[in-house]
Amino acid sequence: MILDAAWAPGPEYKFATAGRDKQVKLWAKGEEGSVEGGYAHVTSIKEDGPVTAIDFADTLLQDNRAWLAVGTETGKLVIYLISLTDLAVVKKVVVDKRYSAPSSNMRPELIGSSLCPAKAVTQLSWKPVSETTDVKEEEFELAVASEDCSMRVLSLGRLLSPSP
Repeated sequence: MILDAAWAPGPEYKFATAGRDKQVKLWAKGEEGSVEGGYAHVTSIKEDGPVTAIDFADTLLQDNRAWLAVGTETGKLVIYLISLTDLAVVKKVVVDKRYSAPSSNMRPELIGSSLCPAKAVTQLSWKPVSETTDVKEEEFELAVASEDCSMRVLSLGRLLSPSP
């Protein structure tokens, strides 16, 4: 079951879906295996629980990259830097109240557990960023709504430096 979807920024037709199957699936138009003019599944990102909310930041970064926020049923938040060229994960930043290490070879950055909701993340929304060529780090803010009746605005700033 698909619980959310989000378009990637930029002129290319790419998007992500969030699913109860514990995966974020990344899709692209006109890829091999797609029906003419249609979309094809390119890759998946596995999470440890059902993915309930996702959102791409509306800013296209250097080297055709973008931030993708992911929220799960357990209140975990993960922010991925995605290469929109091949839909590969470049960087992973985890906000998890349990500080559990993911089962991948990528070493994610962990940030404050008090920032996590106690229940499922129900919606994510990046603050729109001004349309300048020089995006300031402090402009990256993420609104997080949760089933625990809370709403947080996270100022992610320097944690989202685009370097891996």
